[in-house]
Amino acid sequence: MILNLLNMRNKVNIIIAVIIAASLTGLTFSGVLIFEYFGITPSFVDAVCTRSNSWINTCMVVSASRFSALRGIPFIGDVPLAVMGFVFFGFTASIILLHLIRKENDNMPLYAILAVISGTAFLADIILFLISLFIIKYLCPFCVMTYAVTFIILLLSVFLLKSDFHKAEVPVFARIKDYLKKNIATLLMISLTLVIAGIGMSSGARLLSILTESSSYDDQLDAIRRYEKENTVNIDVTNVPYIGNRNSPANFIVFFDFTCFHCWKEILILENLLNKYNEQVSISFKSISLNTDCASFNKAGDKEESDACIASAASLCANAQGKYLSYSKLLFENYHEKRIGFTEKSLFAASNALKLNIANLKQCFYSKSTQEQLALERLESDKLGILTTPTLYLNARLLPGKSRKADMLEALVLYCIERNK
Repeated sequence: MILNLLNMRNKVNIIIAVIIAASLTGLTFSGVLIFEYFGITPSFVDAVCTRSNSWINTCMVVSASRFSALRGIPFIGDVPLAVMGFVFFGFTASIILLHLIRKENDNMPLYAILAVISGTAFLADIILFLISLFIIKYLCPFCVMTYAVTFIILLLSVFLLKSDFHKAEVPVFARIKDYLKKNIATLLMISLTLVIAGIGMSSGARLLSILTESSSYDDQLDAIRRYEKENTVNIDVTNVPYIGNRNSPANFIVFFDFTCFHCWKEILILENLLNKYNEQVSISFKSISLNTDCASFNKAGDKEESDACIASAASLCANAQGKYLSYSKLLFENYHEKRIGFTEKSLFAASNALKLNIANLKQCFYSKSTQEQLALERLESDKLGILTTPTLYLNARLLPGKSRKADMLEALVLYCIERNK
């Protein structure tokens, strides 16, 4: 009997140690994903996330999707969903360590809390996994690792809860209520501290991404070498919105999604280059939706999954009135900063702000030709194998993500100008 009790106690101690180790592992993975969201990718992360048969970093693809963050939070900005994982894993490890330090006799309330929060977290993980699998159509290895860690914590927590469920004479819910009454202030303090730490890490990653926007001269040379190694591809720019001089030595073509935050930032970089080098640069815009087929956007109405499609349609119609870029920038700002979703009502309201002819815009918006143009853009993106946005071409040569810092793009523009002399 005593031997069995000792064996059980040792088994519980081992399980507790495993849960703590798993929580710290999940905490580390969540930290990696927070930095990945802001484009900071260490070499070991790139090695894990990049497919062996292509240049695509699947973690970056998932991070760039609309489902990867809580966007436009006042005074904070975007908060990656990985912050929630950071808070969950940190909270799990903290309450266990606190319980051990205090040497509390009643373990069941702790096990119950662990089971509930890990069960809730795993349910959220299942939803995110299905979104990645069926909507984004890419799986981020580090995301999957955090899902696996959460599942391990859930299984072990349920085992501990089951083994300790009937040990005391006091009713279960009374024990949990008493535990929460004694520890609620501490639990709230732990939660608040972790939320602040997670948001702080997110802000730090954002700042670091800004500070590392500049690249060395060697990096710029590498970008030019990579550019020269790329083959040119055929891209149809007929009826495509563009700004600048089509006969310029540096012709950019950008495939983007209006719901993609990184697309907005990249278009602003390209606009700055155009303003700086004038007739030497042009930009052609191809707006697509990777998450849905825009061929039937009218039928989709104002459903969330169709928002990129109707924004693309409205921008094409703004282009017919000579205000493509100003209208597109307004849509980006409304969506990503003001949290105004893309609906027919909001798109026409944006048109009023720029004094567009609403009647002409509506006629264009519902026209068959606009729908056909969207279908052609999606067909071409599929043909080119475009699987993430933004995707950028310079003179019909693909520019990988590593070559698209602002000063690298400027170096490439200068290189193209010099070659054209």
